[in-house]
Formats: sequence, structure tokens, C-alpha cells
Amino acid sequence: MITRKGDRRKLLVIGAGISGLAGAHWARQAGWAVEILEANTVPGGRAARFEYEGDYVSVGAQYFHVCYRDTCDLLADMGYADKHQPMLRRTLTLHADGALTTASRLGLRKLLGTGGRLSAAYFGARYLAPARRFPTHELQADVPAMDDRVASEALARLDRRFLDHVIFPASYGLAQSYPDRTSLLHLTRLMVMQTKEFQIPGGTFSLIRSLTESLPVEYETRACRRGAAGGRVGGAAP
Repeated sequence: MITRKGDRRKLLVIGAGISGLAGAHWARQAGWAVEILEANTVPGGRAARFEYEGDYVSVGAQYFHVCYRDTCDLLADMGYADKHQPMLRRTLTLHADGALTTASRLGLRKLLGTGGRLSAAYFGARYLAPARRFPTHELQADVPAMDDRVASEALARLDRRFLDHVIFPASYGLAQSYPDRTSLLHLTRLMVMQTKEFQIPGGTFSLIRSLTESLPVEYETRACRRGAAGGRVGGAAP
């Protein structure tokens, strides 16, 4: 929301989540005056950090960026340029009895069995390897042999365990759709285009905390009304 005070532009941000804070940071760098209204007593939106006896867990907003380069610039501005670490991609499962198990590729190999592993090797050689040579943008090249077929149809003859434990989660997690509603081309492109993932000390909430220390945030201030004229939002009232 944009207001004007004299000749100076001012950006009024509703909510001190990661998006609002990052947007306010970039706006201020561009010369705007910014003000952030947050209804809660703490920042973060859906992101939070819980601590217990020296341990912590960072929850929410674990994957939040839409531009890798801009996020790296934001981390550098906040002093994390040399502090981020690659994620180990280990999945920990906490059971009801308190037991903790760690998933691994070896565990997946056991789960797939011989038939599933053979299907995985075939899928990698037949579909993933060629997909790495496709152009970045889908409209640059027409691949009807893969784009005109849904994934479930093209892969129907592969081992059921591979389909259930690899293809279905990949389709749902990457394409936000089921294999019978996703083209094979779209799914394979998403699988090979995954970027490297890294984390910062203290989790995502550390970045949020650093941003709030440099930005004006009004807590316990809910925006109840907004002013608009001619189809443009001119401001908000707490």
C-alpha cells in the first residue's frame, strides 16, 4: 500500500512475514520510506523458532524464495553471505514413543526392492538424462513425445513401488498435481531443475530477526480499514 507524505514516497506493509519484511527492505533501498504493521506480538508470520534446553527447531517458511539471486543478495545484506551451509536433506521421523529414525537413500533402496531399483535406473536413463538438455523455458522447444502424455500413462509399466514412493511424491511435491494430471515433460523438467538448498545458522527465523532489527515494525497493530480512490489503495488505518 502506497501513501504520499510531501514529495517522499512511503510504503505501508501489512504483516511482518518474510515476504513483507523482504519487500520493505528492498523498497527502502530504493529510496522509499517504509512502515510495517503487524497484528501479532512477534514477527515471522508462518515462520517461528522454538527452543528447549539449548536445542531449537525452525518451522514454517523453510522454502520461501522465488528468485535465488535476490535471496542471496538479501542474505548478504543481513550478514549471512559466508554463513549459509548446504542442507543435508536428511529426514528425521519422531515416533509416538519418542524414538527417532533417520531416512536415507539406503532406506529408499530397501523400500523399492529389486524391481523398483531397476525402474529407477530405467527412468533416469530414459527420461531424466535427456531432460537435462532441454532449454530452460518450456516454450523454446516442442517435445510432443513427452508433453502429450501424462506421467502415469507413460510410466505405467514401471514397478509399482517406484511409482508409489518416487513418482507420486515427486509429482505432488513439485508439480502440485497427480501423475495422471501432469505431463511427463513437465514432471521430468521439474525434477532436473531443482536448485541446491542451504540453510543459515538459527534457521529462517534468524533472517527474520535480522530484518526486523533494521526495519520499523509496529506490533499489535492490526490494519482494520484501508483507503482507496480510483482503484488505487492510498493507505490503511489501524
